[in-house]
Amino acid sequence: MKPLYIFVLALAVATTATAPAQFPAFTWQANPGWSAWPPCTTKVTTMCRTGFAISDVTKPSAPFNVSNTISATALSYTMWKMPTVGVHTFSLVANAKNQAGAATASTPVTLTTTIKAAAAPGAPLAFAIKTP
Repeated sequence: MKPLYIFVLALAVATTATAPAQFPAFTWQANPGWSAWPPCTTKVTTMCRTGFAISDVTKPSAPFNVSNTISATALSYTMWKMPTVGVHTFSLVANAKNQAGAATASTPVTLTTTIKAAAAPGAPLAFAIKTP
């Protein structure tokens, strides 16, 4: 069975002193191996992706679900509630169905960043942190 994993995760957050912070926006790249894990459909019900989930895992004993309803074809997600100021660690997983049709997930990809200010209305800025 081909492994299910996420290629690259990035987070865009404004952090300059002169510009107000914008809502965090996550982006990720499609894994070349995903051809073996297409999005699930009514006809494709095994070995398929059901979607993505992002969590704030800053406190491992109390993870906070940011969203677990991200489309299987999505490559980005924007948070519409600003996290508290400080250091945060976010986790992204690809959810899927295995050969037997049972739920499975990729190994989490994590990213740690510092939220420096409260959000102001507007679109995310183009500042990215990439992790392998």
